[in-house]
Formats: sequence, structure tokens, C-alpha cells
Amino acid sequence: MQNGVFPEHTRLLCAITRSGLALVVPMLLVGAAQAQAPVNPGGSGTQGDPYQISLLGHLVWMGATVASSQGKYYTMQNDIDATDTTNWNSGTGFAPIAGFQGVFDGNGRVITSLYINRPSQGGVGLFGSVSSGGVVKNLGLATVSVSGSNYVAGLAGWNYGPGR
Repeated sequence: MQNGVFPEHTRLLCAITRSGLALVVPMLLVGAAQAQAPVNPGGSGTQGDPYQISLLGHLVWMGATVASSQGKYYTMQNDIDATDTTNWNSGTGFAPIAGFQGVFDGNGRVITSLYINRPSQGGVGLFGSVSSGGVVKNLGLATVSVSGSNYVAGLAGWNYGPGR
């Protein structure tokens, strides 16, 4: 509490004690300003058993494991609502997947409400960069807000791959 005011990311828990007095306890909402933790998707990343991307946490996982994406396959299983990204990383939103080298098939699915606010960073988008061996195809984006200093786009800031 500062100056008698609880921070925005705090909720109050009110309980009645045995004596009938109200007890107000601030509870910190951990994660309100932090990104979601990576979530391992199903699949093994092979062409016959691609990683099954169905959650926002799976996209975070892709960013965390991008260094080992070369030769790996990923398929989206459903649309993903990324509205929560507006509250991530102290207002900077989703961390772009940079240096992607795998094959990502969106299966005609859509990611909505993706938020990325990195005004001093270049190579900004869902995929900050797609390397020469990388492919991103059949993926839609809707209602996105993406900002950066240069090489900025909703899907890929830099695309060195063939794209489709």
C-alpha cells in the first residue's frame, strides 16, 4: 500500500472474524503484470507428430525453445485468444518468437487480440524473425496491436524464410 492506496494488481480479501470484526487483507495478484509461463504442447515436433499448439502458453513455450526449432513441426489446433498479453511484461506484452527455424502450420486458425508494445526494439511481431529455414503458413491474425522501432508487423517482423 502506498499513500493509503493499494496497487492496481492487488485485490482485497475480506473475512469476518469470530468477534464480528471485518478483517481486510490485501492479496497480491501474482502474474498480473507478468507473462504466462511456457506450457509444453503435445506432440514430438516431427512431421508425423507435430507439436500441437492450442494455448497461449504454447506460443510462449515456442519463444522459450526457439533455439531448438530447426527441423521441428508445429500445428495450431484451434483459434487462440491473446487478450491477456496486454497485461504481460510490465506493459510490453507478448515477447516475440525470434529466430524461428521450424515449420508452423496455422491450419487456417486465427490468433486474436495479440498485444506487443516494444517501441525501442526492432524485429517485432508474433514471430520477431523467421530464419531462412523457417516457414509460417495458413495462420490468421485479427485485432492485433504491435509496435516497435523497425521491422514491425503482426505476423513476422523479419522474414528470411520462404513464407506462404
